[in-house]
Amino acid sequence: MNRAVYVKICGLTSLRDAECAVEAGADFLGFVMVPESPRCISADWVRGLVRDLPGAVRKVGVVADLPLCELRNLLDSSGLDMLQLHGEEMAEAIRSLPRERLWKAVHLRTPLDVALAAVFPAAAIVADTAVGNRRGGTGRKGDWALARELARRTRTVLAGGLTPENVAEAVRRVRPFGVDVGSGVEAAPGRKDPTRVREFVHAAKAAGGVPVPCPLSERPQKERE
Repeated sequence: MNRAVYVKICGLTSLRDAECAVEAGADFLGFVMVPESPRCISADWVRGLVRDLPGAVRKVGVVADLPLCELRNLLDSSGLDMLQLHGEEMAEAIRSLPRERLWKAVHLRTPLDVALAAVFPAAAIVADTAVGNRRGGTGRKGDWALARELARRTRTVLAGGLTPENVAEAVRRVRPFGVDVGSGVEAAPGRKDPTRVREFVHAAKAAGGVPVPCPLSERPQKERE
């Protein structure tokens, strides 16, 4: 049975690219704040960008191994709707944070990785691909069979090596809650290609079914009031 698939365009570094993603129909916008990434931007830059974007689209800050106090500060003052934890964060260390505002990125190599990811206290699990010491953004496809098993057990966002050319197949095979793309729609690192962004969103949505807005219950309380 078809179901809506949500789309996250990640690694955005400019208002122009973020607006392009919104116009294309993206549901989530990702801003990377991990220093080793070629798409890294500062928290201050993120604050400036999200102020100029519509509230209907979710803004996701991608971070790695930050202290709990910094995570709280970002959730409270950055204008971001949620954080995507992309490091070695442990479940017990972040249980005091609001689960509905957290995503956790994992690398699926074995069935044990699936089992551990399925019980992590986060609103969604991002199944990404690691290459060497790089946590993500590698442009490499992961294990879709393991990702499908994870998607059966918890809300899963598929990432890693997705492009406009293969995202429809990925959606059909994995049946994820959402798909996440960065390098697959770029003209250069950190600079999006508007045509590829539109093609990616269209292909993902068409493969998943009729697109619908994010459920009201998943939106931050401040927007619902």
